[in-house]
Amino acid sequence: MFMNRHAPFPSSMRGDKDGAYCEVMIDGGDASRFLIIRPIEYMRERDRDLIGRGIFEIKDLYPEVERLGHIPCEEVVWLYKLEVFVVEKIFHGNSELFFENTMNFDYFVFDDYGCLLRFCEEKYGVKESDFSKSWETGYPQS
Repeated sequence: MFMNRHAPFPSSMRGDKDGAYCEVMIDGGDASRFLIIRPIEYMRERDRDLIGRGIFEIKDLYPEVERLGHIPCEEVVWLYKLEVFVVEKIFHGNSELFFENTMNFDYFVFDDYGCLLRFCEEKYGVKESDFSKSWETGYPQS
């Protein structure tokens, strides 16, 4: 399990606090499947205090925990939301059309970096080395 409060990914992953992106060409190159790992800092001291005082519940501050299916252990400092979707190549040049035409969107939540990577490889054939920064893919830049 990777645990570093200051960085969501180990140095072997080409990602940052904005995420790690993977684009896989499918349908003979006519479309792309995107896998985006979005790190979510988990249980900051302030949040721990608010939950401890009963002001909020974990699910109020971290709705992703419901999708995860369990409360992460105390050592967890990051949750990882994996977003997966397909976009036809003809929509890559226009960010508005890109987002309007995503298909087969699904997402998964992990509290263990190793489990996330195993899932990506088993389900999508994608390895840690296949991920990069957003600007290195066809994902629209703001």
